[in-house]
Amino acid sequence: MLVEDEPFVCDVSAEVLQLAGYRVIVAQSADDALQLCRGLEPIDLLLADIILPGMSGRDLARTVASFHPRVRILLMSGYAHQFLHEQSGEYSQCLAKPFSMQTLLAKVREAL
Repeated sequence: MLVEDEPFVCDVSAEVLQLAGYRVIVAQSADDALQLCRGLEPIDLLLADIILPGMSGRDLARTVASFHPRVRILLMSGYAHQFLHEQSGEYSQCLAKPFSMQTLLAKVREAL
C-alpha cells in the first residue's frame, strides 16, 4: 500500500512499482488508507509519507500493523535526516525524498 498526498509523487511511485511487478494499492490520505486496509487481504508493505493530512505516517503505520501484524513498514520523508535523528528503532527505515526510481525499488526490496 502506497500512501502519499502529493499527486505527482504518488502517481510516479505507483507506476514505477507496478512496472516492477508489484501490486500497488494507492491512498492519498491516512483516512483513505485505513478504510482500504480494513477490507484487504494481508498487506506486505506500507510505504507512507511521514507527514500526511490528519494523521502522521508513524501513527498510520501503528494502526495498519494492528490490522495486518506482518506488514513491513517503509516511511518516506523530505526531512529524512531529522526523521533518522529522532527515530529510536521503531520504523527506522526511511526513504529520503526526492528519490530516484532505482532508490525506490531498492528500498522496497530491502523492506520486504
